[in-house]
Amino acid sequence: MRLTLYACVNDAQHVRKEWGIGEKECWNRWKTIRKQVRKTGRTCQFSMKIVLPVVIFLHIQVVPLAYSQKSNMP
Repeated sequence: MRLTLYACVNDAQHVRKEWGIGEKECWNRWKTIRKQVRKTGRTCQFSMKIVLPVVIFLHIQVVPLAYSQKSNMP
């Protein structure tokens, strides 16, 4: 029983770590896109129409990675 519980806790920690890495990657991409938008002198309206959907798309790709790990939960 202890081994099973330990495996579940270990998996949960791994998922949290993967989620954190994915979240950080998403924010780094968002910062890069924001810098590029500022350099080109685009307006905020451009950011909302183009950049925000791209960030949402990137986040949707990152999130399932955290849950793709096999779990030992019963």
